[in-house]
Amino acid sequence: MNETVCSLNDHYQGNTGNVITVPCNKLMDHPLRFKCFDELYIQELTFSITRYGLFSPLLVRLMDDGCYQVISGHCRLKAILKIKWSNCPVTVIDCDDIMAKILLASSNSSSRYFTAIEEGLIIQSMHEQDNLEFADISKLFRKSKSWVSRRLSLVLNLEQNVQNDVQKGLIKARTAQEIALLPQGNQTVFTDCVKKHDLKKDETSELVQALKKSDFNDDIFNACVNNPRAYLKNIQDSKQKIIPEDVVPKDNSIFYLVNKVNNNMKQLVMSMEEKFGGLTKEEMTALKKACSKLNFNIIHFSNAYKKMFLNS
Repeated sequence: MNETVCSLNDHYQGNTGNVITVPCNKLMDHPLRFKCFDELYIQELTFSITRYGLFSPLLVRLMDDGCYQVISGHCRLKAILKIKWSNCPVTVIDCDDIMAKILLASSNSSSRYFTAIEEGLIIQSMHEQDNLEFADISKLFRKSKSWVSRRLSLVLNLEQNVQNDVQKGLIKARTAQEIALLPQGNQTVFTDCVKKHDLKKDETSELVQALKKSDFNDDIFNACVNNPRAYLKNIQDSKQKIIPEDVVPKDNSIFYLVNKVNNNMKQLVMSMEEKFGGLTKEEMTALKKACSKLNFNIIHFSNAYKKMFLNS
């Protein structure tokens, strides 16, 4: 296990600024730069380089076999190969595997050709191959641990079809993070629904939360994907019909007692999340699922009773 990472300089030897010309057959893509490139953009680059030349050398590092691994400039390299240049100017830097992954992400992050899935793959590699903890990775990326965790979830928890949609820009990363909370097997159908109805992140989140509360009931899932707008409206209508506790008569009526139990269940779930830190992850997941299901059933009964009360 590596020691805590405090600075990028720990992995960076600082040999920068050495611009040389190398044979194009000595240049190779970084293994984590796997994305299918936009051919239209490659064509634009090919035209620009042919007419005006290459404004910025590729950023590379020298490998043990004498080849140069491209860290930044993968699209430019593809354009150069189309033009059939024999040699290419490059800036050579001296860095280890961890720093190469950080530079791979940071040097491409402002480009529309670098995706959240690719960032997730880099994080996965750093965690599993380089033995870095999330706290270390967050420092290297200068992001929060939650950002690191969310990016990783896109790789670990999303079905491949959904990952492909994120890669193509058909689904935004924030929306995909919500879809990743669903069980695999339901994600592709749900994603098709999101795309078809152009659901926003908040709408997707509300539907996912409703499915979680139902313990991913098949009937509710089908209702969500078949007509998500109608289901979202039902959720909003249910929220509006819930009468706050402070306007409910404080007597021994069933109406008051059900409402009180409902609120107590919410407090119980919150309390469990705070106090049961000694449970294993699996035990905590099972406990939360059981409480969530029970809470959902009470809410369902409570809302049904209130609806009857309001209509009486």
